[in-house]
Amino acid sequence: MTDSSLNKWLIVIPARLRSTRLPEKPLADLAGKPLIVRVAENLGPLARSGALVVVATDSDKVMAVCSKAGIEATLTREDHPSGTDRCAEVAIAHKRPFILNVQGDEPFVNTDDLRGLMNAMESSEIAEMGTLCFENTNRAMAASPN
Repeated sequence: MTDSSLNKWLIVIPARLRSTRLPEKPLADLAGKPLIVRVAENLGPLARSGALVVVATDSDKVMAVCSKAGIEATLTREDHPSGTDRCAEVAIAHKRPFILNVQGDEPFVNTDDLRGLMNAMESSEIAEMGTLCFENTNRAMAASPN
């Protein structure tokens, strides 16, 4: 994958305001900026190389924070059961061959790892949407609801 091919990519950041464990999590302060802003800013190198980065949210508050920070955001339906459903709603409106779901609470996601995933997806015959994961061998961590 070259930077010129990043224009094929839609990167969606789902951000639900009504988290049960941490209400208003996307707006939580992280070193002076809302968490959702930090996530989007971290994806800046991919956006500057042609990827379209869009926050998908059910909240006018998140929309306002994104607007103030110059981050593209779309207001999605409130009844989505998951971030993946929120991503799918945004993907319908943006015709890009590849969609990447980056969680709205991952401000430190490594863009080199994302590029690796994007390379793998572009090389695949069937993958159209992806998200990073890691093998977790720590049973206590895997069992934690957090």
